Amino acid sequence: MRMPRWAGEFLRNIIAGLLLMGVPAMVGFLAWVQYMPWFLAVLAAIAAFGLVLFAKNQYSLYKNGRTKRISKLSDKEIERMIREWIDMPGFVFERKPQEPDVLFNFLVQDKAGRKINIFRQADTPNIIFIVGRVQTVPPNRSLADAEWRKLAGNISIEMARLGIEYAFDGEPNRYEYVRLLDPVILDDSLTDFFFKQRIFFLLRAFVLVMEICRQDLRELGPRT
Repeated sequence: MRMPRWAGEFLRNIIAGLLLMGVPAMVGFLAWVQYMPWFLAVLAAIAAFGLVLFAKNQYSLYKNGRTKRISKLSDKEIERMIREWIDMPGFVFERKPQEPDVLFNFLVQDKAGRKINIFRQADTPNIIFIVGRVQTVPPNRSLADAEWRKLAGNISIEMARLGIEYAFDGEPNRYEYVRLLDPVILDDSLTDFFFKQRIFFLLRAFVLVMEICRQDLRELGPRT
């Protein structure tokens, strides 16, 4: 339907008025920023960034509210939804072979080569597991038992501070690998924004473990 002439003129007048008010306001704001203390400028930037994230999350909630609820989705629809959510720039995607007790299992890898499994099990369908496995020490580096225990203790402390589940699962030396686990509840409140944040949270834990190991090895020095 074509917009009436009077409505078009009214809309143009509103836009013109907003521009007339907005330009002087922007000029005044920029002039004020020049005399703003640096710490206030930093706080304003952080607040603006937080506002953008909040708006994005609210939009995701609004968008999800207009679509079919997660609790009403079939297993295949949930699999397709998670697949779309993890389709992010800078990540390589791979679908792992189907297993009887696993509904789906995706492997994603970032540009640094860090690999993360995202899977859903048949016996716990209300949870999406995000899992990463980190090698603590290079294969060509040997440590004494006391050094392994010290390294494991440092990793345990930092993972507890970060608030992430972990377990040492190397074989035959269990401290050679640490598995990081972040379970995400699959319910109607879950959004793609929140899910992606959990992936990046596990990646930060991944990096933290690697930095702890590097620091411990630097303190021990080279082996002769």
